[in-house]
Formats: sequence, C-alpha cells, structure tokens
Amino acid sequence: MRYSLAELPKSSKRYYVLAWCSAALLLIAAVLLVFLWRSQSVRIYSVQSASMEPYIQVGDAVLVRPFNQAIIKSGDVVTYKDPRDSQLLITHRVISFDRSTSMVTVKGDANLIHDKPLHASLIVGKVSAVTPKAGYIIDVLRTPAGLLVGIYVPAMIVLISEIRRLGQYYSRATYHLNYRLRNS
Repeated sequence: MRYSLAELPKSSKRYYVLAWCSAALLLIAAVLLVFLWRSQSVRIYSVQSASMEPYIQVGDAVLVRPFNQAIIKSGDVVTYKDPRDSQLLITHRVISFDRSTSMVTVKGDANLIHDKPLHASLIVGKVSAVTPKAGYIIDVLRTPAGLLVGIYVPAMIVLISEIRRLGQYYSRATYHLNYRLRNS
C-alpha cells in the first residue's frame, strides 16, 4: 500500500524528506562541478601513483586549473604532460624555474631525485584543490559498468518512481472531482 507524504508516519516523513534533500544536494553539486569544469577549463584527474605522498595520495582527485606559465614559482604543484608520452599526465611540485630557457625542474614529494627538466609549455595547469579518495569514484564512473550503475540506473529509478507517483495522483477520484468542481 502506498501513502501520500501527509499520511506517512513522522519518522518515515523525515527519511523521505532527507532522501530527497540529499538527492537534490548531490544534483546541485554535480551541476556546479560541471559548470565550473566547463566555464573555467578546469580539469579533474585521478591520481594513480604515490609520488606526491603524503600531500596527494593514490586515489585522490586533483582539480587542475590552467594558469600563466610566466608566473611559475618554486613550491607550486603542477600537472604536466610527460615529455616521452604526451597522453600521460604527471603531477609534481616545482623545484626551480629558469625564466631564460623556460625550463622547469619538478619532483614528486615522495621521490628521492628530481625529474629531468622540462619545457614550461608542457605544463597543463596548477593544482588548486585535492579531494581525498574521490579519484576512485572518477575511475569507476569512467568504465561502462560504472557509468551504468552510478548514473543511468539511479536516473531510471527516479524517473520510474516519479512516473508511478504521478500516475497514482492523476488516477485518484479526488483529482477528477476537484478538476470537475473547478471547471464547472
């Protein structure tokens, strides 16, 4: 038997309202994230290695914003394209920057030695935020199964439940009676 929100016990009402508020907050957060991502060319990457521990750990997500390469300074954490493989991105800390040659020396916090100097044009952006363990979610959602389970199935559940709820509302005799009384 299905109840309207007014007929539910108080504890069930709280659960129902909390569930919808949580879903609304998640939706708003997702929309804001997509807006931020698209409007400012912000990129979100999942960390796959321990080279920046303890600051950035495996499974963390990093928010990378493009920035002016002329203002690179020591201590900045940047994401850059690997000089040997442009498809591979690496996030390390800037150790030094030679303005005359535009060569940057970087090093992972957990690494003992620095990387070979690279040209500043290979830098994709500066890390502006780190979200612990969110990279695991990104990795799962990038797979077809993760996309299906994480996005499509919940969306279909919400859609079907709303269609059923609307169907029940419009099939009630009180709705038809109220409609006839208002339009007569």
